Amino acid sequence: MARVSEMTDRVATAGLPAVAALGTWGAVWRAGLCSPDDVVDALSDVAPAHRVVAADPDAAAVVDLTAAEVGTGSLLRAIRQATRMRVLLPAPGDTLGLSGAPLGAALDAGAVLVLWLSETSEDAIGVLARVVGPGTVTWTVRSLGSVVRVPDRDLGEAELLMREAVRDATALLSGIGGVEPSDGTPSDLRTRLAALTRAETLDVPPDSGDRVARVIGQTAQIAAILHLAADGRPRTGLTATGQGRAEAALDSLDRTVRTARMTALNAVVADSDRLPRR
Repeated sequence: MARVSEMTDRVATAGLPAVAALGTWGAVWRAGLCSPDDVVDALSDVAPAHRVVAADPDAAAVVDLTAAEVGTGSLLRAIRQATRMRVLLPAPGDTLGLSGAPLGAALDAGAVLVLWLSETSEDAIGVLARVVGPGTVTWTVRSLGSVVRVPDRDLGEAELLMREAVRDATALLSGIGGVEPSDGTPSDLRTRLAALTRAETLDVPPDSGDRVARVIGQTAQIAAILHLAADGRPRTGLTATGQGRAEAALDSLDRTVRTARMTALNAVVADSDRLPRR
């Protein structure tokens, strides 16, 4: 798992917000509960420009890169073909069935939308996103090989864990007495925390349910605290033992956020999967 000090280095290129929007809004569209324009609008909120590339011939056939429209329309074509899909947020030590080059690509991107195209095979296609410049997302579609369909985690349990995690994160932030950027520029902690929380909030359809909304909101709060901790330094010194404990606490919170986000996003996808396809 990446150390907290590495997290902010990935913010500009991480694909989680784009994958979260595509997975949840795409699932709702598959169920006939929104229009394709709603999916496109959700992706436009992440970035105005989208480019799709394929890493191999099988993936290229799924998104049909020979079609005239190879942006968000090709992503919708891929989603339409899937018999099942899930958002996976793999991490070192918790690969979620991914391996080899696909795992490395998913770790770099921060997320992967897995599309199974057959009810009788575990072979899957992965959709990954990467911010490559101001307002531009590049999507890479690639064959993942066999990906075991693991049971979905319980959303109620995730909410309980997040309640505890919010308390732990708040106590941790209070314990370090505020942070400041490493360049020493003065900053207001409350203002920075609010801005980071907004930036960390993932876009899901408005009818996803109160519990999903609460978990998404709680994960955003904790992710913001993790970024504050990574971006600054305590105003008072810590011993080596204290620093180690703080790093362990932050890493534990990061794992909890990753699991809860994946659970909430896939709750939206799974609920839509249970509805008749229209």
